[in-house]
Amino acid sequence: MNYAALFQSAIVKTELRMETRFFRFALIYPVVYIPVFFLLVIPDTGVPVWVILPLHLACMVCFFYLLYFVSKNLVLAETGKQVSFYEYAGPFFLLWFFPVGVWIVQPKVNQLYQEKSKTQRRAAASVSES
Repeated sequence: MNYAALFQSAIVKTELRMETRFFRFALIYPVVYIPVFFLLVIPDTGVPVWVILPLHLACMVCFFYLLYFVSKNLVLAETGKQVSFYEYAGPFFLLWFFPVGVWIVQPKVNQLYQEKSKTQRRAAASVSES
């Protein structure tokens, strides 16, 4: 299931939505790469560094892209307009430093979800009254 598309369709305006193709790749690549890395490195199979290093760097790029995507979408949902890195740098670094950052970011996500739920309930009530 593509959670990015669900989040964007539920909260972010249509004209502000980001492309999710690379997000999907960035979400799957580390999940596949990390077990392969441990299978190749831990038993000391003799895989050369020039093979592991580019794969490892690609995994790191994917992690940073995931942080970028989630933090930018969070701020897009909050503001409803295009944003620069300066505006979503806060959530980016809070998500990067996961244990502490989630305590600050999660209430914002909960608030956005509650606002969207209230709006949808009002719209459903007005349609049923008609």
